[in-house]
Amino acid sequence: MTVLKIYIDFKSPESYLAFHQTVTFEKEHNLDISWKPFLTKSRTTPLPKKNETKGETHLRIREEHKKSLNLKYAKILNLPMKYPRDENQSDLALSLLPTLSGETKDYITLAFHYFWQQNFDLNNRDTVIELLKASKKETTVLDVEEDLIQTLIHDTELAKQSGVIATPTYELEGDLFLGREHLPWIKKHLTNNR
Repeated sequence: MTVLKIYIDFKSPESYLAFHQTVTFEKEHNLDISWKPFLTKSRTTPLPKKNETKGETHLRIREEHKKSLNLKYAKILNLPMKYPRDENQSDLALSLLPTLSGETKDYITLAFHYFWQQNFDLNNRDTVIELLKASKKETTVLDVEEDLIQTLIHDTELAKQSGVIATPTYELEGDLFLGREHLPWIKKHLTNNR
C-alpha cells in the first residue's frame, strides 16, 4: 500500500478545506495516509488603519482575499466554515497527533470541527480533554503537555529542513506537493506507477 504523508495544522483554513477532499481521495486510491503535524503561524486579517503603509495595505487586502476565497471554496464543498473572532490556537491538540494510537481520522475530523465550525480554542486543556474523550482517545497523553509542545516545535523544524513551508503539504515518495490543488497530480502519479 502506498503511503501518502500530509502535513496539517488544525488552525490552517487550507488544511481544513483539504482534509475532507483528502479522505475521499484516500478511499478512492487505497492509500495509507500518515497525518503529520506542522505548526503554522496564526493569520488574522488586519483591521484597516488610518495611515496604512503600502505594505500594510497589501498584507490586509491579501489576507482578506484569502479568507474570502476559502469561504467560497467551503461553500462549494458544502462544508460549514466560520472564522474565529479571536486568535484561537491549535498547538496543544496538534501536538497530540503523533502520540495517538490506532485510527486518528475521528480525532482529526473532530478537531477541525471544533476549530472551524464551533470556534473552540484547541490550546485550552479542557477543550482538548473533551476532544480526546469524544474521539475515544486516552486523556493521559496530556500528562506531558510541555514535552508534547516542544516535540511539535522540533518536528516542525525538521519538516522545514526537508522543504515543507506551509499546510497542507503532501509528501509522496519523497516529492512534496503544496496545497490540495495538487491532488490531481498525485492521482496521475499513482495511476502511472501501478
